[in-house]
Amino acid sequence: MKTGMLQQAMKKGEISDQRMAKYLKIKSTTFKEKLDGQSDFSVREIQVLKKKLDLTDEEVDSIFFTN
Repeated sequence: MKTGMLQQAMKKGEISDQRMAKYLKIKSTTFKEKLDGQSDFSVREIQVLKKKLDLTDEEVDSIFFTN
């Protein structure tokens, strides 16, 4: 996962880590663990991120599926 690209999209959308965690219905600490690569985002969470951050399919692939 490319954390920097995700964080950049969040910054562009003016969405904080805490706010995104609420959108995902997870704890802030859990969101931080996912950003740090300690656990993976689920398909549902990626779909929420895509919608909230207005990401294209290509951006989703780049962030979550391309090393």
